[in-house]
Amino acid sequence: MLQRLREMVDVLTAGAAARAKQIAMFDQQVLQLHEIGLILPTTIVGHILISRSWAGFGYYSDDGIQLIQPVLLSERGAAAAFWDADDYMNVGCSGWLAYEARQRCELLQDCSVAIQAILWPRFASMLDQLLNSLLLPVTAA
Repeated sequence: MLQRLREMVDVLTAGAAARAKQIAMFDQQVLQLHEIGLILPTTIVGHILISRSWAGFGYYSDDGIQLIQPVLLSERGAAAAFWDADDYMNVGCSGWLAYEARQRCELLQDCSVAIQAILWPRFASMLDQLLNSLLLPVTAA
């Protein structure tokens, strides 16, 4: 039983290490696009992917719900926005979702392995959205 547990931990650790490298390379390449001026400061907000109970700082902080969504920041890379559900509902109705999401971001590389595993697959489609906002068309020579 302990051997099986050790094997599972080894597989999960290797997967987390590989994902961490992918995230770091992704962030570096997105930052390069930003630094050379091919994209304007851009925030791409994904759908809420995680909902969990927590004691937060919203209107009803005794027993709140935390929402987590992927956010792609052109000048920082992959990130996660952490919301109190009540705050998210108020901001979502105001039209300031992207702006407020930026204020609640933590870089994905700094998030827990579980959050990385859930959010990371969503960044491929978010990258497509970012590349569609390039200021200059890029063609193969």
